[in-house]
Amino acid sequence: MALVTFTSKVLATCRDRHLLGCSDAVLVALSGGVDSTALLSALADLRAAGQVREVTAVHVDHALRPDS
Repeated sequence: MALVTFTSKVLATCRDRHLLGCSDAVLVALSGGVDSTALLSALADLRAAGQVREVTAVHVDHALRPDS
C-alpha cells in the first residue's frame, strides 16, 4: 500500500525519533479538531500498511464548555 505524503512524514518522524514499531499499539488522544483527526487518519493508514499493530482513539468530554 502506497502511503500519502502526510502519512509518510508521520512514519518518518516516528521512525527517526524511535516512537513506533510494527508491533506497537498506539493510543491517540482525539480532540475532534483537525490536528488530532489528521494524526488519527495517518496512524490508521500506517496500521493498514502494517507499520503499527493497533490504533485506538480516546476522547473525553469533560463538559467544561456549555456547548460540549
